[in-house]
Amino acid sequence: MSYSVQLDDDVKAKITAWGLPKEGIGAILQRMDELREEPSRNLLRVESSPHPLQTDIVYRDPGPPARDCLIVLFVRYGVDEETLRIVDCDRYFDDKLA
Repeated sequence: MSYSVQLDDDVKAKITAWGLPKEGIGAILQRMDELREEPSRNLLRVESSPHPLQTDIVYRDPGPPARDCLIVLFVRYGVDEETLRIVDCDRYFDDKLA
């Protein structure tokens, strides 16, 4: 079964404001494709979160300075159970210079 994956407008705005390099955008699009095909392989259940399902994306930002980045997408199943909605996101990165 293939799922529809949608980004909420607030999430689109947040990701756009980050000004990610092509590597970051590519990593997000790749994960959305993976969620379409097999969400259970890529979703983690986090009980202590207001959004109990999340998927983590790690990519290398070429910089400068080059650094490892983590993007967390918070996901909910739609009421139709055929749609996955990305309802929030966060970004973290390693500030240590290599």
